Amino acid sequence: MERTLYSKYSNERAEQFCIRTDIVAGDDGERSVVKHALTPSGRAHIENLAEYCHRLNEAYRPGGITFCPCRIRARGEDVAAVFPFLGGTPLQETLERAVESGDDGQITRILGEYIRRLRAEGGRIPFTLTAEFAQVFGALSAQDAEILANAGEWAHTSAQISDIDMILPNLFAEGEDAAAEETPWQAIDYEWTFTFPIPKGFLIYRGLYFAYYQVLYRIGKSPEELLALADIGEDEAGIYRRMEEHFQNWLGSGALPVRNMQRLLGTRVIPLEELLDSSGSGNDPGSAGVLEEEWLRVRKIRFQIDREEYQDGSHVCSGWAFAETWDGRYLPVNIRVDSGNGDRVSAEISRRERQDVAQAFHIRRVSRPAWGFDCVWVAPKEADWELKLSLGRKECTYRGGTPDAGCDR
Repeated sequence: MERTLYSKYSNERAEQFCIRTDIVAGDDGERSVVKHALTPSGRAHIENLAEYCHRLNEAYRPGGITFCPCRIRARGEDVAAVFPFLGGTPLQETLERAVESGDDGQITRILGEYIRRLRAEGGRIPFTLTAEFAQVFGALSAQDAEILANAGEWAHTSAQISDIDMILPNLFAEGEDAAAEETPWQAIDYEWTFTFPIPKGFLIYRGLYFAYYQVLYRIGKSPEELLALADIGEDEAGIYRRMEEHFQNWLGSGALPVRNMQRLLGTRVIPLEELLDSSGSGNDPGSAGVLEEEWLRVRKIRFQIDREEYQDGSHVCSGWAFAETWDGRYLPVNIRVDSGNGDRVSAEISRRERQDVAQAFHIRRVSRPAWGFDCVWVAPKEADWELKLSLGRKECTYRGGTPDAGCDR
């Protein structure tokens, strides 16, 4: 008999990819991870995992990366993939500890070893465009192909088989020093494995991308600085970003994630201080309000957009912004999204501290600079939009890639 300890549904996807993941314990207390197909059309997706495991191990084991064993279990109509429950420490947890302790040397070692292994292991075959690649990641233009051909070696080199989800949370170190070259790593969750050629640079880009937005944004480095560790330039990164967008759209084809329903409905939590804000900014459905005094005099608004992309049916815009007042204060700004015709757009806006921005501007009088923001809203990819950043009587507009002339950046 099995006892279910945890269950997670991944059903905000195209029907053939919908699964349920359980952590179960047997009579002896031994735990396993079990992935079930939720629909008959998903059987092949589950059954492929055992073959992926075999082929990935063949390609990567010589270089110190193994993949968690998988067996397929059929009980009547239920088809499941069964994996042992791994102990050990995910690389992301090791990275988080290094960030918390301020150990820049360890951060660099972990990222360097990650880049080295993904480059060196898995075999080397030339990257060639295929119909399967175009279906999943989008067709590359002649200009894109030329950029990859002239970029570093890993932009036009592929592994024999590619697990594109080989990111830090899915890699476990089997030793005390995760960044040591001789320490074995074991990979889990290789659901998104493909047998056609994919640039190794894209796999590295994904790992660094998630590492930045989940952990490393706190240390004051930009995404471009992290990508530079792998010699991934702006043009190459732009191609990988479009590949990721196409992959997310392919993955979710025909499905509307619950998080997007919330964004479409426009519901949000309104903090009490916004309700008490006499300026009324808290009543705007697409704004994140900041308490203002009527006499507030703003000298300038500074901002930077770090991330602008389209994912899973949503626009995503992230960065930082603050206002400098004539009396020497540095304050967060109000944020809202407007459509191209000036209508208010319901957006999900969250804020976070950006000590790195305060340090860059040599601002020491702010203890908690809540100047970072993540802004997400549902709209067609081609829709025009404007991000409005304001405080007092000062306002800046960022129009889908272009700031207005009056903004300080």
